[in-house]
Amino acid sequence: MRTAARSIHIRWLIRRDLDRVLQIERASFAAPWNIGDFYAVLKHRTVTGIVAEDAMSGLVVGYAVFDLRPDRIELINLAVTPDYRLRWIGTQLVRRLHDRLRGRRNLIRARVSERNLGAQLFFRARGFVATGIEREPYGEPDHDAYVMDFTIPRRICR
Repeated sequence: MRTAARSIHIRWLIRRDLDRVLQIERASFAAPWNIGDFYAVLKHRTVTGIVAEDAMSGLVVGYAVFDLRPDRIELINLAVTPDYRLRWIGTQLVRRLHDRLRGRRNLIRARVSERNLGAQLFFRARGFVATGIEREPYGEPDHDAYVMDFTIPRRICR
């Protein structure tokens, strides 16, 4: 039996979302961020986040944290709660970042663990291309990450 499609609302991350974001983080990563990690990143003026909220229940089911740099968007963290994966929620979060590509920005950059094939395939399916390797970005020996870029040709940027 198929379940009815749920409406997902993408909105700005606010402080009261952090408890739920931490739950999603712990369910998604072997070495999850803690509240201090989120505060350390979000304190920067150019860093912000968005959440995906189930419109029926009001439950936050995914999030993205990113840095709006003058020439690109650096995707710092993205996750969807396990119960809501494979429902296009991650895609909706990435599309919202695409919407932010205006003016001088035409690039979204993500770093993806070499150990996370699911994330690599997710980003590749959304038009990201591996452009390099970053050595030990997580502070662990022998744990590298792919730098994956999504680029909009300059002529399309407004």
